[in-house]
Parts: sequence; C-alpha cells; structure tokens
Amino acid sequence: MIYDREDSDSEVEEGSSFFAIPRPRDHPARQQQRSSAPVVKVESYDLGSDSGPELQSHPQRDSLTSFLVSKRRSLDWGERKDSLEGSYQSSRSSTPSSPREPRELSLPREDNAKDEFILVARPAMGRRVSDVASEWDTLGIAQSYDDVSSVSDSELAAVSGSETAKRESFENKQLYLMVARCVAYPFNAKHQLETSPPKLKLNMERFRQVCHVLQLCLDREPEAIRQEVILSHSETKCSRNEKFLNCLQWYIDNVMQRDDVISACHTGGFSIRELDAIFKVLATKHLSYTTPDRQLDSVVLQLWCSTFRKLVEQSSRSLPGSPNSPLSPSSSGTVLSQDRLYRLFQNVLKIRSIEHQVLYRACQLGNVEEQEAVARRELQKRKKLLEGEYSPRTGAKFGNRQMGEIFKEEQLKMVRQLTINLDQLSLSGTGLSFYPHRKKKVPDSGAGSITLTKHDLQLHMKAKVTIHDLTQLATEGKTHAIFCVFEMVDGSDPRRTQTVLPEYGSANFGEAGEFWTNSPLPQIKFTLRQESHGFLSGDKIIGKKVYTAMPTSTEVTDYVDLVRHDKDTTVIAKLKISVFLERPGNMRKCGFLNCAGDYILQQWKRRFFTLMQLSQYKFILCTYQPKDTHPRDNILLEGFTIDYVESAGVLEEAGFDADHQGSLFMLVSEAGRIYFGCRDDLERESWVQWIVRATGQSYQPTITKGGSAEEEKKATGASSGSYDLDRYGLSEVVNIDPATIDANKMFTKLFQKTLKYRLSEDVFSRGLFSPSQMYVMDEFCARYSVRDSFRHLTCLKTWLDFEEQGEPIWPVMLLSSFRFCQMHVGGMHPPERAVIVTEDEQSALIEISHRIEEFITRKITNFRTCFPFGCPKDDLKVTIKLFNLVATINHSGTSDHDNAPMKLLNITMERAALTNYKQVFGQLGVDPDEVTPLSMAKVFELAQYCVEFMYELHDFYWEDFTQVASMFVSHVEAFWSFFLVDIREAMQADSDTVTKLQLFHIINQYFSSQPTMKLGKFHHSFLELFTPVVVQYVEGLEADLRDDLIKSFMTESWMPVSGCCAAVEGALKAMASLKRFSVELAWPEDVFAAHMQKRVLSICTDRFQEAADYTVKQLKGLLSSVSVGMNFRIPPEVFSMLNTLVYLNAHVLEVCASHRAPEPSPSDMSVEEHLSSVLQSAVTIVIDTLCNPLASLLKKLAKYDPSDGIFATLKMLLPTSIPVSGYGNFVTSNLTGVSDHLVSTIFSNFLVNWYECQLHLVNQWLNKRLAFSLRAEQQQIISTLLKAIRESFGSYDLPSEQLESDSYLAIEDRLRIEKSRVDLLSVDKS
Repeated sequence: MIYDREDSDSEVEEGSSFFAIPRPRDHPARQQQRSSAPVVKVESYDLGSDSGPELQSHPQRDSLTSFLVSKRRSLDWGERKDSLEGSYQSSRSSTPSSPREPRELSLPREDNAKDEFILVARPAMGRRVSDVASEWDTLGIAQSYDDVSSVSDSELAAVSGSETAKRESFENKQLYLMVARCVAYPFNAKHQLETSPPKLKLNMERFRQVCHVLQLCLDREPEAIRQEVILSHSETKCSRNEKFLNCLQWYIDNVMQRDDVISACHTGGFSIRELDAIFKVLATKHLSYTTPDRQLDSVVLQLWCSTFRKLVEQSSRSLPGSPNSPLSPSSSGTVLSQDRLYRLFQNVLKIRSIEHQVLYRACQLGNVEEQEAVARRELQKRKKLLEGEYSPRTGAKFGNRQMGEIFKEEQLKMVRQLTINLDQLSLSGTGLSFYPHRKKKVPDSGAGSITLTKHDLQLHMKAKVTIHDLTQLATEGKTHAIFCVFEMVDGSDPRRTQTVLPEYGSANFGEAGEFWTNSPLPQIKFTLRQESHGFLSGDKIIGKKVYTAMPTSTEVTDYVDLVRHDKDTTVIAKLKISVFLERPGNMRKCGFLNCAGDYILQQWKRRFFTLMQLSQYKFILCTYQPKDTHPRDNILLEGFTIDYVESAGVLEEAGFDADHQGSLFMLVSEAGRIYFGCRDDLERESWVQWIVRATGQSYQPTITKGGSAEEEKKATGASSGSYDLDRYGLSEVVNIDPATIDANKMFTKLFQKTLKYRLSEDVFSRGLFSPSQMYVMDEFCARYSVRDSFRHLTCLKTWLDFEEQGEPIWPVMLLSSFRFCQMHVGGMHPPERAVIVTEDEQSALIEISHRIEEFITRKITNFRTCFPFGCPKDDLKVTIKLFNLVATINHSGTSDHDNAPMKLLNITMERAALTNYKQVFGQLGVDPDEVTPLSMAKVFELAQYCVEFMYELHDFYWEDFTQVASMFVSHVEAFWSFFLVDIREAMQADSDTVTKLQLFHIINQYFSSQPTMKLGKFHHSFLELFTPVVVQYVEGLEADLRDDLIKSFMTESWMPVSGCCAAVEGALKAMASLKRFSVELAWPEDVFAAHMQKRVLSICTDRFQEAADYTVKQLKGLLSSVSVGMNFRIPPEVFSMLNTLVYLNAHVLEVCASHRAPEPSPSDMSVEEHLSSVLQSAVTIVIDTLCNPLASLLKKLAKYDPSDGIFATLKMLLPTSIPVSGYGNFVTSNLTGVSDHLVSTIFSNFLVNWYECQLHLVNQWLNKRLAFSLRAEQQQIISTLLKAIRESFGSYDLPSEQLESDSYLAIEDRLRIEKSRVDLLSVDKS
C-alpha cells in the first residue's frame, strides 16, 4: 500500500513497517516547518524478508543520516551513555512500590533541529539493531554510513528500543481504553456459557507427577499412593490386581515414554482426559484377550478406567490449577463480572492497576449513562466521517468507484444497526409505554413547548419494605402482644406482621412486603398496634409514623421514631426498617435541589427533581412533591446549556432572596436562566455531568479561574483526573477521538495478545477463548465496526503464526473461520447478508489458503507425532476436512480439479508412510539408510514393530480416516511396500525357515484381520513370497516324519504304555503338529489352503497306515516265533500292539479328517475302514494262536474214534494223555492277562471272538463225527471242556445270549443225543 504523509497528524496505517515520530505540536515554527516538509511515499514491506522495494525518494533517508550525525556532533556520547546506563540500572533496581517512575531512554533533542518526520524501522524483539541497519543498507534506506560510523550499536538500539517501547505502551493503553469501554457499556454482544467444564492442560509438571503416581502403583506402595490419591475399596483392590498392573506397565512403557506424547505435554497439546481415553482403548484391547465373558469384561473395564482416572486426576491435586486448586476466573468458563474483566485485560495488555484506576476515574467507566453518551458521540462522529464530512481511511482497495460507494453504504448500515442496538439498550426496562393516547398541551418551562400525555411521564416502581425489629418500647406495651401494620399512604394493600410478645422492650418481626407505586416520593405508613382479645373491642394503636422513600440503587436501612399522634413528639418506640425503591430505567437521576428561575419556579425553594429520558435525545426535568404520581412542573432540556455558577452573589444579582451555602449551577436558554443549588461540589458535579449528557452540548462547563490552585484542583481534578493523566502519560490516550482510530489494527493487536495470554493459562483451550474473552471480542468488533471477514482473516493469520511457533491450536476454529472467508470471498452469503469483497481480502485469503495447505501437509506427513494416539479426539479428522477445503480452492484452476484434493492427500499419506516407517525402523537401533540386508531375526523384530504400529493406526486413527478410507489404505500399502523391500532382501540372504514362517504368521494374521487389506495387493505379494517357503517346509516335515517313524519302529521295545507304543505316540504328535501348522497357517487363499490341507491329510493318512501295517507285521512275527501250549501266556508286547492298533483306530478321524468339513470325507472313511480291518486281522491272529491248544487237544481226542482192523488196536495202545484241566487253566490265565492289559474298547469283542472260535472248533470236531456215536471218554472230555470254557468266560459278565450261542446249543444237543443213545444201548443190553 502507498501512503502520503501530507500533515503532521497522519499516522502510518496497519501493514506498514515504519511509523512516524512527529515533533511537538505546540511550537508555531515547527508547525510551519512541518507544513513545508517534503512528501514521502513509502511502500510497506517486511524487514524480515530477504529483499524489498526501494523508496520512491531519498530526502527522508538523508534527513535520518543528518539527524544522527548532528546528534553525534552535538553531544558527548560517552557521558550520555553513562547517564543512560545509570538511569537504566536505577530503574531496574527500583522496587514496584517506589513512587519514582523509571526513566525512558531516548535521544536528546535540540530546539533548533530541523522539524521533519524521522522514519525508524521497527525491529523484531530480540534482534540486534546492527542487523536492522544492515537491512536498511540493503534496502537502500541509507546510502552511506561513513558520516555516522561513530554511532555504536548500543546507542542506536537505545533510540529504537525506547521509541518502540513508548509506541507499544501507548498503543496498549489506547487499546485498553477501547476494551474498557466495551466492558463498561456493552450493547451488542451476549454472554455464552460453556456447555462442558474446562479441562486442565497437562503440562510437564503435571505429567511428571502423573508418571510418579503410576510408578508408585507399579511398585506396590499403598501408603505412598494413599498420600497422593483417594481411592475407594474396590479401586484400591483394582490397583493391586496383577492384570491391571500388567496393563498399566504396558501403558507406561508404550505411551507415557513416547517422545511425541512428551512433546505434546510440553507444548500444552494434551489434557488429562486424553490420557484417560488412550488407557480406555488399551484396557479394552487387553481385556478382550484375557476375559471371554463380555458382561464381566464391561464391569472390569469400568472399574479399571475409574481407578486409572482417579490416579491421574488426583495425582496433581497439590499443583496449581489442579481440581482441588480452582482454575483462575478467566479460564474457568464462568461469566466474569466487570471488575474481573478489567483485571483480565490488564494482564493481557500489561496495564498497571494505577493506570486502570486513572482511566476509570477520568473516563467515568463506572457511570453507565456517561458511557452511553460516549458511545452515542462515537457513532455520530463515525457517521459524519462516512457521510463525507471527513475522508475515512479504511485501507480497502476496490476495482472501481462504485464498489467503494457500496462499501461506504455497508459501513453506514453497520453504524445504523449499532445505533438501533444502543437505543434498544438505553430504553429497555425504562417503563415507558408509548400508546396512542389523546394528546394535550403541557406547558414547557424553556424552549417552547412539547406535546405530551400524562402517561408519557407516568412512573411505575416497585417498593420493597422490610421490618426488622422494634426497640425502646414504652412501658405500657411491654406486657401485651403487639404487631405492626405497614402500607402506602393511599391505603392500598396493607400488610400485617405476625403477633409477637415483646421482651425487655424489644420485639423481632423480620417480615417484608412489596408494593407498586407511581410516585417517586411514596409515603409509607407504619402503625404499631396492641392485640385485643375482646370480642367487640378493636386493636389499640400504640404508635405510628409516615416515612417518605426515595428511589435508590441499593437498599436503605433506617430507624423510624413511632409517636402516639402527629402532634405528640414523644417517641414510643424505634422501628428498624429497610426500604428499597427501585429506580425505573428512564429515570437517570433524582434528588433534592434548591431552585429558582427567571420565568418559572420563581421562588427559591427546595424541590425534588427527576431527570427523565423520553427518547434517545429527549430529556426532561420534573419536580414532584410527596405522593405525587405526576410532575408538578417540568423543564424540557432541549435548547438549554448548563454551566457552573461562580458564587452565591449571582443569586442576589438575579433578584432572589437566598442565602445558599452550597454549590450552584444554572441552566441557560433564550427564555432565561434557572439556578440550582446543591449541598456540595460532588453533588453539583454529578448533576452537571448528567445534564451535559442530556443537553448534548459540545461546550464542557469549567470552573471559572480565580480561586486557588488547590480549590481548582479539588473542583475539577477530582473527577477528571487530569493531574494523574499527565503523570502517567494518559492524556493523549483519553483525548484521542475513537472514531479516528484504526480499529482493524487495534483488533489485530488485541487478538494476538489475548491469544498469547489464553495459551499461557492452565486450561486446555488450544486457543479457544473463554466465554468472557469471546464476549469482549464480539463487543469490540461490533462496537468499532470490525468486519467479520477481517476478523476471521486476522484470526487465521494469527493462529497460523502460533501454530508455526509450536503452540497447539484447535483445528475446528481454523475450519470454521476458513469456511466463513471462503463463503465471503465466493459471494455465498444469503442476499440479506451480502457484503462487499475487497481486493485485500481476496489476496489475503489466497495467501492464507496456501499457508494452510503447506502447514497441514506437514502435519499430516507427521500425523503420528502431531496427533499422538489420535489425540486430541477428532483433531486429525477436522484437519483432513480443512485440507480438502483448502486444496479445492488452491487447485481449482487445474484440469483435474475435482480429484486434486484426493491425489494430494494420497501423496501426502505416502510421505507419511515413509516417515512412519523410518520411525518404526529406528526402534531396531539400525540406521534406515544402511545398505546391508537385515537378518531374519531383525526382520522378525521389525515385523512385530510394524504390526504394532498398524494396530495402533486402526485403534486410534481409523475413525479420523473414515471419510477418506482410500487415503488410509494408500498409507498402509505404501508402508508395507517399504517393508516388503527389506523382507525380500533378508529372505534371499537368510535360510532360517522357522523364523520365516513365524514372520509370515504375524503378517498374515494382521492382513487377514483387516477387511480392507485382506487378499489385497500387498497381501498377495506376501503370499507369493511365502508360498515356496510353506511348500518346502511341508515337504521337509513329510520326509522327517517318514524317517522318524521307520527309525522309531526299528528301535521299538513294545513295552506296555498307556494307550499305544512310544513310536506311534511320537508319530501322532508329529502328525498333530503338522495338522496344527496347517490350521494355524490360516492361508487366506482357498485354492492353496485346500491343497495344503489335502497334502497334510495325505501325509497323516500314509503315516497312519504305515504304522498300523508295521504293527501287524511285528505281531505276526512275534507270535510265529513262540510255541503255543497249555502253558502259553499272551506276551505283554502283544497287548501293546493291540492297544496301539486300537489307539490308531480311535484317533484316525481326529488326525486325518479335515477341520473344515463338518462330516468325514470318503477318503477319511477308507482310512478308518482300513485301520478297522487291520485291527480285526490282528485280533484274529491272536485268537487263532490262542485256539491252537484246543485244536491240539481235539486232535488227541480223535483216537477214541471207532475204526476197523489193526489201526484201531494200535491207536488204543498208544500212550496218550488228554489234559482237560490244563486247558481250563490255560483259558483262565490268558483271560486274566487280557482283562489286565487289553484296553476296554476291544476287550469284550476279543472275549466274544475267542469264545466263539473255541465253540466253533468243538462244533466242527463234532460235526465230522455225525456218522458214528461218540465214545464215553469223548463225551466226558467234550462235556468237561464245554463246562470249563463257559465258566471261564461267564465270569467276565458276558451276556447269556452270547454265552448260549448257536454253536454252544448245537454242542449241547449233540452231547444230549449221545447220552440218550448210550442210555438206550444200556437198556437193550439189560
């Protein structure tokens, strides 16, 4: 912007990097020099930039050089430097209570110095002035420093620093006065209460205290914990629970010790609730692994969270701002009173209390009516400025003149709205009611007359009367019950107190009543009565009194002397009362004054006056007598001027016979004068100030000089504080016209300082103002017409500046303000709210949008650091929304502007993936840029870190990315792509298959648990990478299992074990491990998973069959190598083999069946049938072996068969013994072995088969001898064998159906027939 410095009163507008230091204004010669000073055009630029524009002319630069040279030559700078340092040290060492003010460091001035403006650059705080001087040289401000080379840096710094400090102090005071006027008389903004209590900021001190208490809990020190926090019984037990402590230990190691969490606490970006929210998520996850019962899970989770919350919240109770130490009033979220608001902004703007007191008195900030008048004058002046009497310097740029006129009309509309607001506030609650009554002429005392109705001046007030107690009661009323009646004199609605019995001449009533009256001087009648118990007698009046009340701002307590009657002055009792007559809103002031006029109220008399406001600019003085509801006389103040009266002699000169000892003032109009007398100067000052505001006169009355300085100071300085204003340098601040102040510049300064103060408070605000601070901001912007667009643009700039400095700012505020600015510049406001858009606003929005995009890009790239564990909640989500909005505006001119935001977000998230991968990689303690491939152990550790990071993303960040899920997937895929490179290099360099499979397990488990990532691009990449590893591992397991099975059977001792032999037990464990591997592998692809399952089942089936076949083979070999006789007993190895086969048959479906199929497959059935047949064949082999002795016995019994010839004789002669009893022992002994060693699953089947096999041999032997009869010996032996077999097997609880089988019945029938035949033969012989 280009500014012309045409006069001495002009100031540099906001945005310029220079300010002018004019010479004193009271010197005529200097004014002449000032008027002839050359005009310099200065273009604003930033001193902090690398380059800037050149000045249009150089005379000012030459004047600066000549000024410094003249000062250097005219003074001894060595002495000056010593004096400056001495004064500075003395000011530094002086205490705050010292009445001596610190000196201001500035260059001495010469009276004959050339009067011109000196342009002094404003350096940033903390910068060396030599650096600024070098920048001046670069920018062309100073051509050469040869003439001023002797001026040191410290001297130049003293000049610049002193002037900058002065200017800063002046602007702060000026700004504070503007804010104080907003606080004193707000008529635009409304208070807003916070919906939730403010949260404490978790600073480093509280963070350390929290860590200390949590560590005490882990160290199991209940006494130390009890000193820090107060826990309930259940919470105390929870704090000692092992699972809770494990979760707490993990929380401390992985959350509290994170650098990003510590950094957030250091900058104030965390509150205690954030720690609680993180713990709740982690506790929920921890309990989901340990507690399957959901109901119990929720109960335990609630107890854990409450315990942790108390540990955290109460841990810092002894620190400032803790729950037991209340927040400061400015940060507590409550509505502050005016005094607290003053104190708040004194702290914000660094205003001393004495300066506030001086301004408060001088500007009458406590006087509501004065502040209303000040606001009215401000609006009138601004309206004149806008209407063309003055040239407003708004600083706005427009493309054409028509736009400027529209902008001017917009400003006028704002002023008109402010005027309406002021009128509504000034007339609200006044009790005025303007109804269309019939008009009548009311004579006026001054300038003409005004048409009013009596209803326009009618008052309606509420009087509250309280009777406290009665004292000093006369003797006659001490023995009777008394009560008091109080009422208005007009007799409306009398009130009676309760009846009391006085004690020692005193009585306590303590009752109140309310009345409504239309008189400003109502009379209240108090009557003390004695209660009468007679039926016809009335209550006796003891005393009475009439009390006249006046409108007041507070309740007035007084004692009323009760007398018998009006003519008797004897006091019966004293009645203590309190009266509060509420002053109506349209009554600005009231009181008793002595008054007399030339043409009205011509008798000097004491009268009761009220100053009434009829409208915004209409005021009237009315006189009343007690009980009057309408004024007796009135003086319309329009056309009057008020002034002080020097002495009481004026009354005598005017012809009034009055001897007034107080202070006087008068009203002057064309009709004449009216004199008023007050008790003292203070009362007169109050009336004068009020009537000055009512008349609206520009002339300010002053005391006529003639008295002493002390009297003048007492008369004028007591209220205006001119002496204090001059002493503290506030005269210029008070006298400056608010309409000429650059409100935009002041608002910028106010917002910056308030935001800085807000961020320094203990409350967790992130820049969000408290309701009181926001209330003052709203009132400031409304009162001084700060446009909403400028306000939001200023807020955005300031918030971004603070964010770049590391201060946390709530992104919701950024989003809201940027949306407003976007709608404003884009013209998207409703027609009734349409406002003009300036070129500066357009350019500022473009600049801010680019800054926001760059800033958010950095935050999203480092979102894990900027938003630790997704906290504060929803901040990242709002930040992403703001980025979409900003990117849409910044890239609206591109060809693919619709997809530009998403593309930028995807690119940003890919950068974030690289940043996060480097952070995770750094946990290994290995340089991420190292070229050497990692070992599989390091890669496995890295995979664990990566999976933990991914679960952290899903647990804490997924909700923030729900609106842009593709961006989240882009980040995850980019992250895994970096890991895929490292894992490929490691797998090529290392052949550790087990570690590879463990690595695949944790990676595949993560991908399978995420619906958006399962069987995605990178999941397939990992599957392709690990497919050969899995196949190779399964093939190796198959070969190892086959070799181990063969070796085990070769060395098997077949010693009896529980269930099966050692070889088969080891093979089954290996097969179960192989199957468990196939299940836990959880290969997500169905085709390969089915193939792997089929392959594993095939391996298990083959091993089962091999084990069963080898067992039977061993069984045959063992039984074939032993001789079977009556002394034969089944070897234990045989039982172990049979048990092994039974065990294999029982576990065939468990190992060889598919875990996915609900029913056995045909292949599973074939394996089971094969094992069943193998088991049956083994049983048959054993039973056949056990039946060999019986077959041998039957073979010997065949010698008794009948035969012819010599062979029969020879068979009978052979010496053969048939051990029938030995066979019975054989059966019994082997049955005992079978019952002791054979498993119960096959025991009954084995007995039945053996029993049937023996009967089958006997029956078969008998069937071969059907052609001839058995000999008696044969019958006897067969019968004995049958009985022994039945008895042996019957003792094992075989069912009778199985014992008496067909074979058994056939043998019995044959033996019965043979016996019958023998009996018949014996009968025939006989």
